[in-house]
Amino acid sequence: MLRVLAKMGVEKIFASPGSEWSPVWEALAEPGVEGMPQYYSTRHEEVAVGMASGYAKSTGKLPAVMIHTTVGSLHATMGMRAAVREQVPMVVLTGESVGFGEDEGPDPGGQWLGHLSNIGGPAKLVESTVGFDAVKVWHCNDAKAAMGSKLDRHEHIGEGTIGAEAFRRLLHDARFAHAAFIAETPVDAPGDEARNVGVLRTLAAG
Repeated sequence: MLRVLAKMGVEKIFASPGSEWSPVWEALAEPGVEGMPQYYSTRHEEVAVGMASGYAKSTGKLPAVMIHTTVGSLHATMGMRAAVREQVPMVVLTGESVGFGEDEGPDPGGQWLGHLSNIGGPAKLVESTVGFDAVKVWHCNDAKAAMGSKLDRHEHIGEGTIGAEAFRRLLHDARFAHAAFIAETPVDAPGDEARNVGVLRTLAAG
């Protein structure tokens, strides 16, 4: 894919990186590979599209944008609409790995998060790169599937394979005392949002 982009004249890639592009990140990380586009990481999909638009306007060159699927695409929608209205050319790629879905599927091999974020635990990567002080928000959900299943299915706090004890330890970790915790859990019945927040509050107090 990177070689195809390069042949299209793409010299810059603007991205809000996600696990669905794991082979791309691994290829970009290879040392000494010539002809690869230059990669710019951003904190939000709309920022990535905005940077790509500004780059295209100022240089006349074709940029590429890589973003998360679903919610990432929604975040980028306004920027992409503006680019269409202004007739600013760019290549936008967004896709979901076949390893993440509602049902079991073919094993696509190692994922980006599995290769990097989970080596020694996500906290190891955060601590050595951005530092814990930069972690302002935790998004919390339990998991329906076991670790390593490559299924991204959310469950109510304490009712999945992660379990309440893991959340209790996280909530009591002094390194994250400054951070906010957001529950991203299923809504199977009225009041589920409040119930999951209540579970987190109970775990934080106990």
